Amino acid sequence: MKGVMRFGKKGKLSPCYIGPYQFVKRIGGVAYELELPANLGSVHPVSHISMLKKCIGYHSLVLPVEEIKVNYSLTYEEKPVAILDRQVRKLRSKEIASVKVLWRNQKVEEATWESKNDMRIRYPSLFDSANGEMKDFFENPEKEHWEVVKWILRYLKGTSGDFLCFGRSGQILKGYTDADMSKLQKCVTLSSTEAEYIAATEAGKEMIWLKRLLQELGLDQIEQTRNVPEADGAWPIIGHLHLLNGPQMPHKIFGHMADKYGPIFRLKLGVNQVVIVSDPEIAKECFTKNDKAFANRPKSIASEIFGYNYASFGLGPYGPYWREIRKIVTIEIFSARRIEMLSHVKKFEVNSAVKQTYEYWLKNNKTSNLNGAVKLDMKEWFGNLIMNTMVKILFGVQYTDNEDEERRKVHKVIRRLFELLGVSIVADFLPYLRWLDIGGHEKAIKENAKEIDIILEDWLADHKRKRKLRGNKSGDEEDFMDVMLSVCEDKDIPGGFDTDTIIKANSIITLAGGTDTTIVTLTWTLSLLLNNYQSLKRAQDELDTHVGKNRRVQESDIKNLVYLQAIVKESFRLYSPGPILLPHESIEDCVVSGYDIPKGTRLLVNIWKFQQDPKIWPNPHEFTPERFLTTHKDIDVKGNHFELLPFGSGRRMCPGVSLALQVVHYVLAVLLQGFEIKRPSDEPIDMSGSFGLTILKAAPLEVHLTPRLDSNLYE
Repeated sequence: MKGVMRFGKKGKLSPCYIGPYQFVKRIGGVAYELELPANLGSVHPVSHISMLKKCIGYHSLVLPVEEIKVNYSLTYEEKPVAILDRQVRKLRSKEIASVKVLWRNQKVEEATWESKNDMRIRYPSLFDSANGEMKDFFENPEKEHWEVVKWILRYLKGTSGDFLCFGRSGQILKGYTDADMSKLQKCVTLSSTEAEYIAATEAGKEMIWLKRLLQELGLDQIEQTRNVPEADGAWPIIGHLHLLNGPQMPHKIFGHMADKYGPIFRLKLGVNQVVIVSDPEIAKECFTKNDKAFANRPKSIASEIFGYNYASFGLGPYGPYWREIRKIVTIEIFSARRIEMLSHVKKFEVNSAVKQTYEYWLKNNKTSNLNGAVKLDMKEWFGNLIMNTMVKILFGVQYTDNEDEERRKVHKVIRRLFELLGVSIVADFLPYLRWLDIGGHEKAIKENAKEIDIILEDWLADHKRKRKLRGNKSGDEEDFMDVMLSVCEDKDIPGGFDTDTIIKANSIITLAGGTDTTIVTLTWTLSLLLNNYQSLKRAQDELDTHVGKNRRVQESDIKNLVYLQAIVKESFRLYSPGPILLPHESIEDCVVSGYDIPKGTRLLVNIWKFQQDPKIWPNPHEFTPERFLTTHKDIDVKGNHFELLPFGSGRRMCPGVSLALQVVHYVLAVLLQGFEIKRPSDEPIDMSGSFGLTILKAAPLEVHLTPRLDSNLYE
């Protein structure tokens, strides 16, 4: 029992082992009535089964009653040793004074709040001024006097010295600590010089007493509260926002700031406190030890509108609703079983794209004046292929050549969504300016969201119509919308959202996450290969060795294509789709790297910075896939190795990592096996990126392409 005064009163107490006792009867399906002795008559005899399980988790540890020897002459009493704090709760008709009591056999963090009057009656010595624990001076202190005392007690933290100097001049109290003798500590009160002197003298006495008490308790080395260091240059009201208003991308701005302020620092962006992490070990601490603390997403205008008022699992807050939807998405779409069931969709779409490309070459190679090659924009090629694949997997929609305009429209609105999610909106940092819509971003978001909603409404209506024709039964091949319709019918999903909202909100974020990031990755990977022909040639040689030129490469071949896998890892390292992970927000106070992180703090992990850290990656700016076959061969991208985190880690890690890797590896293997690909000129490919939540190559990726297999393999 932690607080003597709490025994027998209402309130939350810590559970303790009091049995074993016989079951009298079962109450409902989840509780039992116990046969308790008379001395426990005040204890309710009915216990929930979960509490019984907690009490006796290991039956081997339960001693038979007859083997327990009890000495009834022994007694135990917990005694208070100090009052650590006090507060007064003001109710309508009265005030209740409480004191925070430290008990003899309890730790400081186990101190309890007790009634001041009850404690004074039971333990008058605790309030006796002769003992020095609590002076009359502090019973009803003037505000100015108490400020001095608080500073002195704070001053004590983190030091084993008690050297103080008291001075009457300048209304200043000065002192040094042996923890940092070089820094002069001072506090200034608003009281008169005489009052300050009296307060300082009393504070000094209390400080010496408290110092001795802490030494007796073995707590004289209390860890000092540490705040994450804040970057210089904050302006009034807007904080550091002005630093982000320039042509340089945020991940590079934060990277340069990390060189100056260290691997963890703090920015004030309007009303928001934001911690920037640029170190893999600190990131690991955030996503393992503090994973639950950082499981939340901060609210923003874009996530509110695109997420249908935070109904999207990718953009919504952490809680029961998020956990339920995340589970559905993980099991029904991104599980190994589901991915295997849908592998034929990937194969069909990739083979169709290759066939169309070969037919385009047949039609145009003789008139192209490119020595038998044709020119293609591979950024568009990847976009069409991935969009076709994901739309088929998620919504069962099959685009034909005649529907190219519809596909372009969908791709355009998805790309625009990612651009708008990455825009810095003033009202996200200064909410009271939202009504002004500075920059017109909220208007643009609403227009884009409306276009998306029209598309989703059409797809959802089509699914409902087909489902009705089947008598609400599942079809032979269910897509994501089919699954969501079934789940919403069978389950009572928490959150208060209607079925259509749940389906649309989570459909769009799944489509967006599955298309844009994959397109970005494939575009950067091919760009890197075109600027490093020796790596492109080695990848094709590996394909020729393990697959040959007499058959098409299959997904089952990927496990043997280790250099191809190394290329993809190196591409993720240099050009992760999102160089800064999606923002997190702390739902509770926590400690990271020794710093105190208050609840409500936003977290940005700049993976770009440590994925190009020379201490981790020799020659970090060079494209060297070979490193993943030698020095870094054991590193993967699935959130287990924090040096390389393109998909994040922890609770909020991208659930589609397995599907994304399969698609990237397979598409790249088919493309490199099927075609010779060259730059249009001797000039290297422009590697400039565009602003957005993901960084897509700014310019088109134009290539000269020729077939390298027999014509029958393109049919």
